[in-house]
This record gives sequence, C-alpha cells and structure tokens, in this order.
Amino acid sequence: MAEEEKLRAEAAQMAEEEKLRAETARQAEEEKQRVEAARQAEAEKQRAEAAKGVDLSRLFEIQLSSLPSRFSKADVEPVDAAVFCPPRVKSGTAFLVQVYLYQPSAAAEAAMQASEVDPLTGRRGSYSFPLDIPSETRVDVRLEMEDLEIAEPDAALVWRGRITSTQFEVVVPATKLGDTIGRVRFFVSGIPAGTLRFKVEVVSQDSRDADPVICEASAVRYHRAFASYSSEDRGEVLRRVQAFRIAGQSVFMDVLNIDPGESWERVLYHEIDDCDVFLLFWSRAAAASKWVAKEIEYALNRKGGDDQRPPAIQPVPIEGPPPTPPPKALRHLNFNDALLPHIKAASARDFSEGAA
Repeated sequence: MAEEEKLRAEAAQMAEEEKLRAETARQAEEEKQRVEAARQAEAEKQRAEAAKGVDLSRLFEIQLSSLPSRFSKADVEPVDAAVFCPPRVKSGTAFLVQVYLYQPSAAAEAAMQASEVDPLTGRRGSYSFPLDIPSETRVDVRLEMEDLEIAEPDAALVWRGRITSTQFEVVVPATKLGDTIGRVRFFVSGIPAGTLRFKVEVVSQDSRDADPVICEASAVRYHRAFASYSSEDRGEVLRRVQAFRIAGQSVFMDVLNIDPGESWERVLYHEIDDCDVFLLFWSRAAAASKWVAKEIEYALNRKGGDDQRPPAIQPVPIEGPPPTPPPKALRHLNFNDALLPHIKAASARDFSEGAA
C-alpha cells in the first residue's frame, strides 16, 4: 500500500514537472515570437521612413518632369530690372522711386520712359535676374528706405515680355539729412530672387542745386539657399522649394538632400555656411521648433553682427495673417508680409499646374 502511494506521488511529481517544462517552453516560444515581432516592426518602421524620404524625392522629381510647357526653354526669357529716382532730394519733400522690368535690349527705352514720368530721375542701379522668367510670371517688389516714409512699400508686376513698371511715393522727413540706403527686394512667384541696394543723398531745403555725389549701387543675387522650417510644415515648404528649383536656383532641404547614414547635424551647419540666403519658413510650428531656433542662431553667428555678410536672412511667412510673432533676434526684419496672400496663391497655382 505504501509502495503504491509512493508510485502515485512520483507519477504526480513527474506530471507536474512535465507540465512545468511545457509551460516554460511555451513562454520561451512566446518570448521568441514577441522579440521577432518587435524586430520586424522596427525593420518595417525603418523601411517606411526610408520609403517616405524616397517618396518625397520621387514626388519632387515627378512634379519637375511633368511641368507644363510654359516652363520650357522656348517660353522663358532673360529679364533685367532697374531702379530710377532722383540722386539728390531735399528734406521735407516727396519723390518717386520707379522700378522697371524689361528685356536687356530694352534698357534705353526703359530709361526714357522713367525720365518722362520724372525728369529729375536717374538710374540708381540695375539688376539682372539670375534666372529666365516665363511669360505671365508674377514678380513682387518691396521697397525699403531707411528713415523715410513709404505709404505703400509693396507692389506686384506680371512679366508679359515687354516693359512694365511700378512707382513708389517716398516722403522725406523735415529732420532727415545725409545719405539714406534704399533696398528693392525682388520675389519671383513668391520666391526671394535678390536685392538691389542704392543710396540717395538728402540735403537741406536751402541747399543749392549742385551736381549730386554719385552714390554706388549694388545687386545681390541669391544662388544658393538654405531652407529652415518645422517638419510640421514640410508639405508647404516642399511646394516653395519646388518653385525655387523650377527657377533654376539651388536650395538645400534636409529631406531631399541628406543621404541615409550622414551626420545630419553636421550637414545642416555646413549648408548654412555655404548658402547666400537663409530662408526662414515662419509659422507657429517653426516658432516652437528647437532646431529652427538652433539654425537661426547659427546663421546669425555666421553673420557676426554685419547685416551685409551672408547669409541674407529672409523670412518667408507661410501662415496668417496675422503672422506669427518673430523671434527676438530677428525683430528688425519684415515678418508682416503684406504679399502673403498673393504669394500663397501663386505658389499653389504653380504647384497645381506642375502636378497636372
């Protein structure tokens, strides 16, 4: 009897041990499957991220390859711009600043038209766009003049293959004397293309009409741009970048230009070093982005406090009005873009036509 009890106890123990081994094996198999599933999920995530980048680049290539015929070489032409205004003005008076667009062969005719509008005017500088412009392209113009009053500083022109112009009325305060710096900024289809800087001499009311000092003018053309933006705005920024590349300008955008495995932080700073214009695509998301803040800080450090040194920092508001308040270090720049609705419309139109 005792022997039978012993045998039953041993059999029960063996069954319990077998059950334990089976449970252990099952748990081990489940853990193995869990690890494998996690590995596959991570691999799938990496493939998706890689595919996402490929899709973005591929989308960009498709859009460029499917552009309408108006962007073909046969439909574009070189365009120059010139600024005309009196070289010397008196304090407490008003004068006209005229901006003309024309084919290079029509420079003399543009100068003649400007002098007919204002006999005291003179060519203050000329600017050759760094790209050929298709017909029906919108060119936005902004005038800035230090210490002077401009009632309507923004204007829009449409290039149709012939001379076109706009005028700005500028008022000189009675207390202003000395040279003043003027800047005409050009935007092609909403994209900053360059800046023409010039000087105007301001003299007192009782000054005699002597020959004015010839003041130099300089043109800054943007050829290589760096796009600083929040990833939340990537779709809108891609549309703007497309317009840049259509225009034949080089623009760096991380999602399109950084290869897998590259040190992206090092590449970003290197590209800021090499660019001549820092495009700050500004929005609430950009204002909250730590990396956008780092890129702004790096660009400002490169300028070293000299506004004439590259890169030119050009805000590109992409939401509003009202616009998102600018960062403290850039409050001297124009973030209140009166042209924003027109720029957004032009960008959307070019994007939709390119994808059609």
